[in-house]
Amino acid sequence: MMELLKCAQCGERPGLLERAEEVLDYGPVELLGGGEKMSEIQERAITAVLLERKRQDSKWGEQNHPPHYWTGILGEEYGELCEAINETVFDNWSDKGGFENMRREAIHVAAVAIGFLECLERNKALWFSSPTQGDCCVSCREREVLGDE
Repeated sequence: MMELLKCAQCGERPGLLERAEEVLDYGPVELLGGGEKMSEIQERAITAVLLERKRQDSKWGEQNHPPHYWTGILGEEYGELCEAINETVFDNWSDKGGFENMRREAIHVAAVAIGFLECLERNKALWFSSPTQGDCCVSCREREVLGDE
């Protein structure tokens, strides 16, 4: 299993990331607090997106495009989702509308967005060599803003 990132300043891992370890291993997920499991609909949706990510990786291999390429890839998928919604709402007697097409295109959008996030994580050191605000946890950022050292 992948080791989760720690805050660059205090070395702690934010609670939500600790609980997300199961997600990174594609196992059961408990992210809602209080030990609640995701709903069946949430599990189905997330499972469909993860399966699509695996299919994309099988087809294309690991993708490490620069960020501006991802806007085109994600934009193309989002455009197909918009088309599926429009063909459904406006009932244009097209085979590009309907529940299954909207669902499939929404899964593609989500899977490509996750692929972009994976790419960003893999290339963070290469593309963003100087520390950024995201390198520290919320508590450390809050102490910096408030002047609490």
